[in-house]
Amino acid sequence: MNSQAAVDGMHHLNLPDWFRWELSIGHLIGGFLLIIPVSQRIKEWVYVAFGIDFISAFIAYLSIDGWVGNTFSPLIMLVLLIVSYTYYHKIIEQPKLIVAA
Repeated sequence: MNSQAAVDGMHHLNLPDWFRWELSIGHLIGGFLLIIPVSQRIKEWVYVAFGIDFISAFIAYLSIDGWVGNTFSPLIMLVLLIVSYTYYHKIIEQPKLIVAA
């Protein structure tokens, strides 16, 4: 959150300093919500929020830097998010095993 790379990255994209804190805290809360057991609806909205974030980051990098290698790093994270979302649904759709005591 407070690393020099994060500060430089936000300044590179001409974003205000408060946005770095807001985005970092949002990522932290979203990461916890994906890990801890909460309702499926909340997890779905966290996936949506991360998807919007990664698409927005791609657009921001593209508008500032153009078509360079770093522009595609948010898309790589978006692909990992889609894989995570797919496997999350495969896990929750599995039939539950009942163990007889």
